[in-house]
Amino acid sequence: MDEKKPFDDGNEFVQKHLGIPSGSPTDNQDTEMPLALKIMGIFILGFIGICFILLFIAFFIHLSN
Repeated sequence: MDEKKPFDDGNEFVQKHLGIPSGSPTDNQDTEMPLALKIMGIFILGFIGICFILLFIAFFIHLSN
């Protein structure tokens, strides 16, 4: 009979109770976002960044008047 080590018991617990299958990818090769979502995220973050920059510029223009 196999002798189980404590580390193996931990892996078995994670696989059974947390739903992480054995042999799942640990790197981002198979879990990358689709290109369309990446582009949408870049535009949204860029828009938010530009809004903050314009907000600061408008605030300093308002203070100078």
